[in-house]
Amino acid sequence: MIPEKPEGLQATPDQWKAIATRGNNLLVSASAGSGKTKVLVERILMHIQEGIDINELLVVTFTELAAKEMKERLRSKLEEAIEKSTDEVLQQRFAKQLQLIPSAMISTIHSFCMKVIRRYFYLAGIDPVFTMMDEIEGQLLQEKVWRTLEEELLEHPEFEEVFATFSNDRSDDGITNTVYRLYQYSRSKREPKTWLSNLTENYSVGNDYASTAFVKTYVKPALIEELSYLVTQYDQLLKDIELLGAPKHQAVLEDDLDFVKAVLVHIQEESYVFAYQTFEDRKFKNWSTAKVDETVKESLDEIKAIREGLKKDFQKIKEDYFAISPEVQLQQMTKVNRILSKLSDIAVMFYDRFQDEKHQLNKLDFSDLEHDTLRILTKLDSNGQKIASEYYQNHFKEVMVDEYQDVNRVQEAILELVSKPDNRLW
Repeated sequence: MIPEKPEGLQATPDQWKAIATRGNNLLVSASAGSGKTKVLVERILMHIQEGIDINELLVVTFTELAAKEMKERLRSKLEEAIEKSTDEVLQQRFAKQLQLIPSAMISTIHSFCMKVIRRYFYLAGIDPVFTMMDEIEGQLLQEKVWRTLEEELLEHPEFEEVFATFSNDRSDDGITNTVYRLYQYSRSKREPKTWLSNLTENYSVGNDYASTAFVKTYVKPALIEELSYLVTQYDQLLKDIELLGAPKHQAVLEDDLDFVKAVLVHIQEESYVFAYQTFEDRKFKNWSTAKVDETVKESLDEIKAIREGLKKDFQKIKEDYFAISPEVQLQQMTKVNRILSKLSDIAVMFYDRFQDEKHQLNKLDFSDLEHDTLRILTKLDSNGQKIASEYYQNHFKEVMVDEYQDVNRVQEAILELVSKPDNRLW
């Protein structure tokens, strides 16, 4: 039960719900400038009034500037509350919170990760005197590691094809940028090396086109969905045209529908060669409204326009899935699988060497902060307990996240591990 909004609090009904709702997780969706920060500040103030200290809350912001501004707003609100309150006990409580603001966990995810690592570094085998690597330093080290590895790889013929695919005689920027992007993207995953090692997963090639993982996982479901939609559309058009009494035009639509159903059956039976051939052989019948009764001509023109749209849908399906035969696609996927396999090997080698180089220098970057924090929070002690995770879950009465849409999978896992199943505000 949400309490009544206090007099004097300027908040819309939806804002008040976001401020006062308790007892379960809450996801707040709001556009820029709609008062999200105001809601967070008012919710924190309400928690304080309910007996929760400000250092028992974790508030994650997108930038350090946003964290600083939020602390300043809280400071201003608390000072204002002290002046207005006539309750001495409440005044003392507000004053205590003012003293706690500097140490309050209102920060970016990376600042919070830094605190976790400083406290529990031993759980992940981290040297406590590590230093942070800035962006330029990281780029230079990355370049050094890659150039050394690249020279070694160019001595091995097995990597010639992948280098030729992504680069040319004038520049190797293609392969370089691809490896860098793969590394960066992998770091947003909970298991970066596992993701890099499985690059070929969706391109593993079976004995035929139908048994290929990518086809089974993506192509077949997508085709069935798109073709089933067309069947539904044609069924509706046939119902409409039947009322008009136009048998010739009805026959054209029935012919179209038979074609769609034939392709759909081929896909369901995984007869992709027949589906391809059906598309290749397809010739749409002419739709003419000449010599038709004027009373139905307008309706037939409307149906024709819809049919033209469906024909474009046919063409798009053909271009997307059957521009070339399944046999040729299988050959191409075999080549892609071979190239990706070597690219995966290269990406994993680069990953290991870059991480090793940073470790030797006792340097961490922002993604290291996230992954080391995740390791700490998932580390089990001799009793099988996640001691770091349990500490923060018991300490934080609520975890609030600003700009949740920008949180990656690793950050999300961290936030879940330091919160309880019912005390999250995203």
